[in-house]
Amino acid sequence: MQATETAAEWGVAPLGLLIDHLLATHHTFTKVQLERVARLTGAAVLADGGRHAELDEIRDVLDELREELWRHLAREEEVLFPLIRALERGRGHHGLSPAWPIEVLELEHSHALYMLDRLRDLTHDYQAPTIATPEHRALYDALASLDADLETHIMLENDVLHPRALDLAP
Repeated sequence: MQATETAAEWGVAPLGLLIDHLLATHHTFTKVQLERVARLTGAAVLADGGRHAELDEIRDVLDELREELWRHLAREEEVLFPLIRALERGRGHHGLSPAWPIEVLELEHSHALYMLDRLRDLTHDYQAPTIATPEHRALYDALASLDADLETHIMLENDVLHPRALDLAP
């Protein structure tokens, strides 16, 4: 099956394949991009010389988002994904249901989406000011990529993976 990002096509793929895709594509990208935007934020703040006060607030939102996403991804990788794989194999996972982890993770998704909204507001939809430094522009480009990927990532989990996993639960 060709890797695709539509809910309709992933809705018929084996859940293990979807999890593999989420890990290889979205989890990997998120981890790399979070480190990249952290570096770019520091460089943008230094290069800017205090001309754009919003960079300090962007840094604060990114610090929070980065910390939360690292914990979130670990919970998915260590708790939810193994549970779903076991359910798909028909073995269950010590009689556990994915309902509680999914509920918690979807609340975290909502908060991540809220923080993305804040970043969009602070950056005027990732449009760098006309007098922005190259570092500032690179930061906004990286943020736009992170935003787009997280939107797709969260859609695949909330709209495809989680409902299908709940259907497998005992």
